[in-house]
Amino acid sequence: MPEAYSVLFTASEADPFIKVGGLGDVAGSLPKAILNLETGTRAIDIRLVIPYYTGIKLPENRVQHLADFSVPYKREMLPVQVFSTVLDGLTVYLVSSEWIKASAKVYDLDLEHSARKYLLFSKATAMLPEVLDWKVDILHANDWHTALSIPFIQAFSRKPPKTVLSIHNLPFMGSETRGMLQDFHLHPSTDTRLPDWGRELPLPMASSAADQVLTVSPTYAREIMTPQFGCDLDPFFLSIQDKVAGILNGIDLKVWNPAADDLLPSVFDLQNRQQRIKNKQYLQEKFNLDRNDDLPLLVVVSRFDRQKGIDLVFESLKQLSWKPWQAILLGSGDPALETSSQALARAMPGRVHVENRYDCALSHQLYAGGDILLMPSRYEPCGLAQMIGMRYGCIPLARATGGLKDSILSYEVDPLAATGFLFNDATSEALSLALKDALDIYGQKDAWLRIQENGMKADFSWDKSALQYVNLYERLVKSL
Repeated sequence: MPEAYSVLFTASEADPFIKVGGLGDVAGSLPKAILNLETGTRAIDIRLVIPYYTGIKLPENRVQHLADFSVPYKREMLPVQVFSTVLDGLTVYLVSSEWIKASAKVYDLDLEHSARKYLLFSKATAMLPEVLDWKVDILHANDWHTALSIPFIQAFSRKPPKTVLSIHNLPFMGSETRGMLQDFHLHPSTDTRLPDWGRELPLPMASSAADQVLTVSPTYAREIMTPQFGCDLDPFFLSIQDKVAGILNGIDLKVWNPAADDLLPSVFDLQNRQQRIKNKQYLQEKFNLDRNDDLPLLVVVSRFDRQKGIDLVFESLKQLSWKPWQAILLGSGDPALETSSQALARAMPGRVHVENRYDCALSHQLYAGGDILLMPSRYEPCGLAQMIGMRYGCIPLARATGGLKDSILSYEVDPLAATGFLFNDATSEALSLALKDALDIYGQKDAWLRIQENGMKADFSWDKSALQYVNLYERLVKSL
């Protein structure tokens, strides 16, 4: 057995190069955590590959041109270039082409162009080891955008590597690629366990072809095998359950560190928690809310999407208008939900403030100044906001689903060890009942500070999760 093995980790986005959502956090943090993990076992040569979008701005002296090659498409050859850079010791490959450079955004509104772009990128990724003369032992793809790199590399490599597919959000399967596989000389899956419609979609195809299928939390791995969350693939996932598992995501503790966060008006840690109140005061003043240290501040930091249960928040706040609280909502997305949020703010002036945009600095400040973080998701494969909230002393109140259930210990279950609050039903009534209970406990300062302390002490570093990935890689390499 070799003394070292290699992993090619591929994703559509990665922080700090370019980030749209949670996948960007994972792809930017997990490979670095694996690379730096001291396990006492064999060395891991893990490298990251992402598309070289026009939005990625790097100094010329930090980027090296490695190779030009061509990807077969229909009856022509599409020119592709690969560049490299280094991030904290991690080698990062940047794949460029005319289709990738034509994208103004990571995820195009032009679905046909988006499909072609990611099919090209997936095929280029599969060709990359041969182009670079680099032997890859494991190919690790993420979500539908890079999923087809798995069947591509299996179809066109003389000795394919072991393959891993991580599912971050099952409903997004790559349906926009329908009818395009033949253009890239790839046949639909022949796996009869898949429904007919799934045999030509990237995520189901790769789930069938991969040696290991992962979700981003253990609970979500179980949920996708049920009709409620399986998106009509639950019978298929049940049939391959032996190769399906879940590993909870982590967060980058250097990025999310309230003791050294220069985006905060007042830094703090567990030892000087009293400094945290200055962040709440800053938010109250900034958004013209009543200046009251004892008034619970509810915050939302989220994409405005029905999946996230944002509509439940609006109804719950109306139902609990008789309770003392303030709320700041940050996020954008569904225009109808944005309109509803603004209507709520107009109906409750001085109590509710809404910012319909993405604002990195404000998100940090809300975690640091808020008392309760609302996350009533209808489903949540993992979620990172609850982990960040706990680290910053903002206690999460969430629906018991996916990674929320795996990362939050509910007060109802264990008042002494609790790190937050959970409720079961995806209704505004269930959210209101849980929020009412949380607001009542907020008035019990000793109990509240204990929950806050438990959350701030919780370990959501990538090290713990990275070790689970390494153990998985080790098992796969042993079977080569």
